[in-house]
Amino acid sequence: MNRFLLGAAILGCLGPSVAAQSVTIAPDRDNSLYESFGGELSNGAGSRIFAGQTVGGLNRRAILSFDIAGSVPAGAVITGVTFEATEVMNQFGGSALYSLHAVSQDWGEGVAVASGGQGGGQAPGTGDVTWDSAMFGSVSWTTSGGDFNPAASASATWALDGMTTQSISGTGLVADVQGWLDNAASNFGWILKSDELMGGAVSAFGSRESGAPPQLTVSYAMPSTITIAPSRDNSLYETLGGEVTNGGGTRIFVGRTVGAVNRRTILGFDVSGSVPAGSTITGVDIEI
Repeated sequence: MNRFLLGAAILGCLGPSVAAQSVTIAPDRDNSLYESFGGELSNGAGSRIFAGQTVGGLNRRAILSFDIAGSVPAGAVITGVTFEATEVMNQFGGSALYSLHAVSQDWGEGVAVASGGQGGGQAPGTGDVTWDSAMFGSVSWTTSGGDFNPAASASATWALDGMTTQSISGTGLVADVQGWLDNAASNFGWILKSDELMGGAVSAFGSRESGAPPQLTVSYAMPSTITIAPSRDNSLYETLGGEVTNGGGTRIFVGRTVGAVNRRTILGFDVSGSVPAGSTITGVDIEI
């Protein structure tokens, strides 16, 4: 049987008066995946990234990542995420559904630069990401076109009219970024893709090497910690000889006696009197 001194609850919480903070991050790497019948292509150091489908029915997907752990304080609670990309060229206008999908393995940005409008790509160098390779010459994608979660983290319908800043936000992006903050080793970024239903609907967006790079705006709050002593406690004594209690005692008990009768602790904490109304509880530890 174990004997314990009185316990305390330690609560991490976000109070309604906690000021939200935000940071805007440019990608730490980006590139485009060019589906091609004529060999692998890349554009890691180019000024444009591409997403959509060509007139010939070949897909283009942008791939990019952001240094979350280096930009947001450890322990922060992510409350909002917005991705923005500036469209710099579109072939036919109209609109399309664009989505972000979390990538599931590491990849290399590379230094290839495509010529002209960059929509045709460039022969990759060693380590460049391509449609078929996460790192050209050494690591292939499991599935051509990139290894990523088929379920979109977030999506939005974009009107494709050129030189427009497009955005995507949602709770899925919040979950991704929180996960990457808590475990930086799992951060392989997103693939940005269209619904890939309409040939000719390819858009070019400014890359991190351009004057209009993609941006990720992350809102977060730092939780505060409150330690609360019990407002009441006691022990439940199983007994064959009548009911007993110890509400004013200095010890509480848990376990089973030599005589095979049980002891259980019961205790309560004044949470509503200790934590501001409207707070979001982010963690609880009981210490005894």
